[in-house]
Amino acid sequence: HSRRVGAQESITVGHDRSLAVSGSQKVTIEGTHTVTVKGVSPKGVPLPAPHYAIEVEREFSLNATKSVRITAPESITLEVMGTSLTLTPQGLVLQAGQGAMTAIDAGVLLRSAPGASVELDPAGGIALGAMLAPGAPGATLAMSAAATLASSAGAGLALGGDVQLSAPGVGPGVPGAALSLDSGAKITGHSVGLKAAAASVELMAGAEIEGMTVSVSGTQVTCEGTVVTLRGQQVSTEAMALLTIAAPLVKIN
Repeated sequence: HSRRVGAQESITVGHDRSLAVSGSQKVTIEGTHTVTVKGVSPKGVPLPAPHYAIEVEREFSLNATKSVRITAPESITLEVMGTSLTLTPQGLVLQAGQGAMTAIDAGVLLRSAPGASVELDPAGGIALGAMLAPGAPGATLAMSAAATLASSAGAGLALGGDVQLSAPGVGPGVPGAALSLDSGAKITGHSVGLKAAAASVELMAGAEIEGMTVSVSGTQVTCEGTVVTLRGQQVSTEAMALLTIAAPLVKIN
């Protein structure tokens, strides 16, 4: 059966319409093809989503000789089982079925399935986060105007206008060690030692060495300054062969 219409044709259906084809169907349109779906009943009542659906039991192919454009004001999602790509006006989110994800908006966030991450924030900073084990955060690195490197054990390095290097204590209640370098230098810790054979350590004005135990040793150790002070609950001076104290005035009180 065939039918040919030589001019325009219009079909109006007052209610539902159904088309069933037992074999194949081919539609050829020389001009353009437009389908408008309003998603409301004949009485104007909104219908539940989806308002336009195509179901293909096996394979679906869409080909264009130049380009394909899909637009939506809120979001577009492409999904294959647990892997999805969601586009919104703010950016996009790529979620892998194995757990890794990428989010791009004003910044960029990359995260692996175990939780390691790389973040480029909108202000221009960079943050790296590693995982010690699933659910256990590892070392971190943050860079912006300054840089901060921290381990999961608590050791850290901060680079800003100065340098701060820190390490945790060896046990509960034991203070950690720290190195601070700015216009001066300060080393603090439970035990601090500076040792050299033929080398030397020189600390200029404003430098401090503090700690419960401070050890400075070498083939020759010299402490010089306008005022040199050794202060503590107990101060011991010991020489293996000869101890010399020389000055225009020596005061022992």
